[in-house]
Amino acid sequence: LDLPEALDWLLVLSEIKQRSTDASGSLRSRVRSAFDATLAKRSLTSEDSGLTYNIQMSKTFWVGTILSTPSEHDLDTMLEAVETLAPYQSPMGVTCQARLLQTGLANLEKEWADLRERYIDICAAAGACREKLD
Repeated sequence: LDLPEALDWLLVLSEIKQRSTDASGSLRSRVRSAFDATLAKRSLTSEDSGLTYNIQMSKTFWVGTILSTPSEHDLDTMLEAVETLAPYQSPMGVTCQARLLQTGLANLEKEWADLRERYIDICAAAGACREKLD
């Protein structure tokens, strides 16, 4: 990838972000629509992009690090994972300690158990060994 091509892809990604931000509807529909429209406008395909997606969630309170899903080339698979994990992501700036005071340990433990299962499901669907993740 040379510099002019890299700059072209930067413009593509910037347009996808802008279109998905300006649109209404679910995150999945906004991103999918923006992605398709932007690539079509430039006569590109998803394969042309060579993009790889993953989700990273800070869960240091529970595991001492960031949870990262396996890399995925399929946008729809990743958007489904985003929808699955989104309910477990605190608003920006809200720490787990603050949520602990707000909702109590029992609620956080249940939320963590649910998140953990959804995360393992996503990793296993991507080919990871469920037993090693458990």
